Amino acid sequence: MRVRRGYGGMAAAATVVILVALAAGTAQAAVWEASAGWALTDVGLHEDRGGLVLGVGARTSLAPVGVDLVYALEYVQKRGAQPTWFSDPVTGFRLTDAEVTLHVAQPVVMLELAAMPWFLPRPRAGLSAGLKLSEEWSSFPGVPSEAWGYRDLDFALHLGLSWRSGPFGLEARYCRGLSGQLVPDPTGTRPAAAKYEDPLPGVDEPRDGTRLTHWQFTAAIAF
Repeated sequence: MRVRRGYGGMAAAATVVILVALAAGTAQAAVWEASAGWALTDVGLHEDRGGLVLGVGARTSLAPVGVDLVYALEYVQKRGAQPTWFSDPVTGFRLTDAEVTLHVAQPVVMLELAAMPWFLPRPRAGLSAGLKLSEEWSSFPGVPSEAWGYRDLDFALHLGLSWRSGPFGLEARYCRGLSGQLVPDPTGTRPAAAKYEDPLPGVDEPRDGTRLTHWQFTAAIAF
C-alpha cells in the first residue's frame, strides 16, 4: 500500500478555522450539531466512488436577516479508481484498478436561508478549505504504466438544501473545487514504460488539472 501525505496547506486551512472561530464568538444562541453520511466524488479518474463523511459544527441565527450561519469541521473520504496496466518481471502485464482514497479535513462556512416554511427545504451556500491529510492508493501488482497524485490544498464552493425537524436534520450538498487538483507523476520519477500505450476501450483517461466535485448526503443531530 502506498500512502502520500501533504501538509503544505495547513496554514491556509488554519486561517479558515480561525475565521470560523471568530464568527462563532460573535454568534448568539449557537446550536451544536454532529453529522454523518456519504459522499460520491469525481476525482478525475474513470470511476467515481463513495466514501465516509463525518462532521461536527454549529449554527447560529442571524435573526434580523432571516439567515443562519452554519460552520463545521468535516472529514471527507474522496475516492475513485482507474483501470491501469501494471508490469512485473515475474507475472508480466496485468490490468487492474488503481484505487485512491483522499482523506480530507474540510472546514466549511455556509449561510442558510432560515425564513422558510417548516415543510420546505432550506437553501444554503458557502465555501470551504480542504486540507489533504493523506492520499492512499491500493496495493499495486507491479509498476503502473502511469502515476498520478493530488495537491495538498483545495478550496470549494458548496450549494445545498437542508431539512430540519426538531433536533434532527438532513442535507444534500453539491461541492465543486475551485482549483486543479489531479497532477501526473507527482513524485517526479516516471514509471517504467508499459507496452500497452493505447487507451483502453470504454475507459476515460485521467484528466490532468481536474477540479474535484462531489455530492454529499448527511444526517445530523443537534445537542
